[in-house]
Amino acid sequence: MTDPSLLFCVSLSQTAFWYAQTEQGANRQRWGYLFFVGLGLGLLAKGPLAIVLVGMPIFMWVLLRRQWRALWQRLPWISGTVLMLAIALPWYLWAEQRTPGFLNYFIMGEHVSRFLDPGWKGDKYGFAHATPHGMIWLYTLGAIFPWSLAMLGWLAKHRTMLPTLRRSDDGWLLYITLWTLMTLLFFTISGNIIFPYSLPMLLGCALLLAELWHRTRTAGSPSRLPWIAAVSGLLLLLVSGLNATHPERYFRTQKAVIAARQAQHPTRGSAPVYWDSRREFSAEFYSGGRAKTTQDASKLNALLA
Repeated sequence: MTDPSLLFCVSLSQTAFWYAQTEQGANRQRWGYLFFVGLGLGLLAKGPLAIVLVGMPIFMWVLLRRQWRALWQRLPWISGTVLMLAIALPWYLWAEQRTPGFLNYFIMGEHVSRFLDPGWKGDKYGFAHATPHGMIWLYTLGAIFPWSLAMLGWLAKHRTMLPTLRRSDDGWLLYITLWTLMTLLFFTISGNIIFPYSLPMLLGCALLLAELWHRTRTAGSPSRLPWIAAVSGLLLLLVSGLNATHPERYFRTQKAVIAARQAQHPTRGSAPVYWDSRREFSAEFYSGGRAKTTQDASKLNALLA
């Protein structure tokens, strides 16, 4: 999936922006260029969405702190934009040349229709996932489980202290808060999402939870965080073990089915046909794109012929 790559690219740009604002000299310049490298790679990983997810928290941070001059002076906007385009633009042009209509499908379809039209049927490589607006918040609580329980407990315990937590005026706490929330607010308005869409905010969320814990911790007080970390590790080991030993039972994979078919040495040019209501992308992957899916009797007859 492309979402983990998007997580890396957004995290790279968000981190680079902060250091470009706070470092001095050559270090600032290096971080400034890394900011645009992250955007260029993000364009390759997931398209213009990467710029939106990076830009929203930065825009709000600059707006709230009135850092417009610093925003312009501390990033190499002209040469950095050229670098970003040099990374991503050749592939976009090549893709449009090889598959005419790609840009219209990818920009307008995947980046506009997908988010605004819950019943969008134009997805060529996946499914439209109609979900209630705001579902991204529940997905996020699951994505950071069991830390979400610790977060909710912390908020309940320290809610009266929240206004006084800004012990310094460097904007760091505001920055990671916006990094965490803006992705969720953006996807709140979408009625067509899946749970990995919460990934780009995970690093910001981790930094935010650590910073809040650090600012409210008292010397010598016991902490449940090591136990939560242990639970997280055990859950990861459990899921990894199930994936390694029983992938067909607990996860959506057709690897074993395709392997059994290939062991029968099918004739060249033949294809496995799935009589089903949804495409099996795992089957398409492991069969090298040859698997077909249909529930149309006439199409089935044509495939069998």
